[in-house]
Amino acid sequence: MLLNSGIPQPEMNVKMRKKLQITYFLPALEDPSYSALSLKKCFELNRAHIFNKWLDEVGAVLREDRNYGLMPIFNSMCLVGDQSPSVPLHLIDFLHTVAAEDGSFRIADRVLSSVADVLGLLSKRRGGLRSGPAANPAFAPALRLLQNETTVQEGIEAMRNELSNWLLTPEKLIRAARHYEAAAQIFTRKNVTRFCLKQLPVSRCHAGHKRGVRACCACRVDIAGGWTDTPPITMQIEHSAVVNMAVIIDGRKPIECEIHPSVATSGVFVKELGLCLSTPEQILDLSDKPSLPGSLICATILASGLVQPKDSSLGEAFRRYFDSDIIGIEISTHSSLPHGSGLGTSSILAATILAALWTLMGISFNTNNIHHAVLLIEQYLTTGGGWQDQVGGATGGIKISRFSRQTEQILSEQLDCDQHFIDEIESKLLLIYTGRTRLAKNLLQEVVRSWFSRDGHITETLHSLANSAEAAAKLICQCVFPVAEVQQYHEDKKKMAPGSEPVFVRNLIEDLRIGGFIEVAWLAGAGGGGFLYVWLKDGISKNLLQDYLRHSEAHRDLTVHSITIDFNPLVVEFV
Repeated sequence: MLLNSGIPQPEMNVKMRKKLQITYFLPALEDPSYSALSLKKCFELNRAHIFNKWLDEVGAVLREDRNYGLMPIFNSMCLVGDQSPSVPLHLIDFLHTVAAEDGSFRIADRVLSSVADVLGLLSKRRGGLRSGPAANPAFAPALRLLQNETTVQEGIEAMRNELSNWLLTPEKLIRAARHYEAAAQIFTRKNVTRFCLKQLPVSRCHAGHKRGVRACCACRVDIAGGWTDTPPITMQIEHSAVVNMAVIIDGRKPIECEIHPSVATSGVFVKELGLCLSTPEQILDLSDKPSLPGSLICATILASGLVQPKDSSLGEAFRRYFDSDIIGIEISTHSSLPHGSGLGTSSILAATILAALWTLMGISFNTNNIHHAVLLIEQYLTTGGGWQDQVGGATGGIKISRFSRQTEQILSEQLDCDQHFIDEIESKLLLIYTGRTRLAKNLLQEVVRSWFSRDGHITETLHSLANSAEAAAKLICQCVFPVAEVQQYHEDKKKMAPGSEPVFVRNLIEDLRIGGFIEVAWLAGAGGGGFLYVWLKDGISKNLLQDYLRHSEAHRDLTVHSITIDFNPLVVEFV
C-alpha cells in the first residue's frame, strides 16, 4: 500500500502503518540517516522501495509459476501511472525481461499474457474489446520470430520495441494487448505440440493401401470435469480430471469419413466441398484458418504426416506411402449431428479422418496416438481446444481421464460398472436438442485469459470441476449415477462461462423439474446451446417426455434423442 500523506516523526508513521496494517518496511521514514531529506524525497524513495518489492513479487510468482493472482499489483502500479507514467512502463519492461530469460519458455505464455493485462488496465476499459483480431503488419515480424525456436528472444525484444508505438491511446493499447495474447498463444501451441509429437505413431506396419477406407465414430457425453482439459490450463493446473462416455445417438454412430486413393485425379479432393488441393502450400495455408471450409481436413492431413511442410509437391508426399500410380486421394465426411451440438463433433471428426488416413497409409496406431494427434490438430487450427472430446468419443465406455504433468500425456481409465447400471443409463439419460446458437467463439480466449491472470473465481471453479469429476467416477464405479456431481458440474460451467445457459434453456430445465420429469439436466460441452442432457426420474420414459414437449407451446419444436453407450466407438474398415 502506498502512503499518500505523511508525518515527519518516525514514531507517528509506525503507528499509522499499524493502524492501516501496512507491512512494508519504509526506509526513508524509519532510518535516521534519511532525516536530512525533504518529506517529498522521502516519499519518492519509499514509493520506489515499494515498487521494487512489487516487482520482486511479480518476478517470483511468474518464474516459479505460482498459483497466485497478480492483477492487484498490476492494478496498483497502473493507477500510480496517472501521476508517474514511468511506473507501469517499468513494469512492462520488467515483464519482457522475465519472458526472455526463461530458457525453456515454460512460462512465456503467462508472462506475455500479463503484459496484455497491464495494457488493458492502462486503457481504463476504453479502446474496445480485448478479444479481437491480432493481424497488424507492425507486429507480424515479431510474431514470426516467436514462431522459430532459434529466434524467440529476438522476437520478445521485437515485441518490446514495437510496443513503444502503441501506448498513446486506449485504442492502440487494446490492439497491442491482442497481439500480446496472440504471442502467448504461440507459446501455448509450442508447449502442446512438443508433448503431443512424442505420442504419435513411430512406425509403419506396411505400405499404403490401394483400397478405400471407411471410418465411423461415436460422439461423447460429458459428465464432469470439462474445462480442466483445455490447454494451457490442463498442463499447469495441479489436477485435471474429466468423466465422459462414448455414445451412439438413436442407434447410429453419428460421425463418418471415407477416403479413396486415386490413380486418375491428383491432389486432395474433398468431395462434399468440391474442394481440390493440388499443392502442399495450399494445405498448409488452409490448416490454420478454422473459419474456412476444409481447414479441419488440412490440419488433420498435416498431423497424420501424409503431407509435410518440407514437401515440394503432393506427388512427393504420396510416393512416401503409396505406389507410384497413386497420385491423389478423395475424402468425404459426414455428421448426422447439427453444427454446434456440444457433443465434440469437430474433434471427433478429426479423430475419424485421422484413423482413416493412418489406416490408408499403412500406419499402426492406438487410441493414445489419436488423443494426442487431435490435440495437435487443434493447435494447427489455432482453435486451442482441449482433449476431452476425442478421448470421450474415440475411447469406449465410461472413463475418467487426466493429464499427467509428470509424463506429459493424457491418461484414460475405464470405469467398470455392471450391465444393469448400463441399462439404467441408457433408459434414463436422454438428449434434447435445443436448436439454440452456442457461445461466441471468443469464450475460450476469455477463460484462458482469466487462467493466466490466476483469477481466483476461475481457479476455484477449476478445482471444483476436477474434484467433482473424481467424486463422480467413484459413484459410477459403485453403479450410482452422480446426480449431485452433475448438478455441480452444470453450476461450475455457468461460472466458467457466464451466459452459457440461455434463458430459454433455463426455463426448459425449470419446467421439466417442476413437472417432475427430471432429476438433473446439464448442457453439453461448453454450453450456450446445442444439446441438453437430462436424467429422468424413476417412472418417466422417453415417450412421456416427448409427449409433454409436444403439447407445450414453448417447447413443441424440440426433439428428444436416445443414447447407447458404445464400447467400440471408432471402427475402421476397408471398402
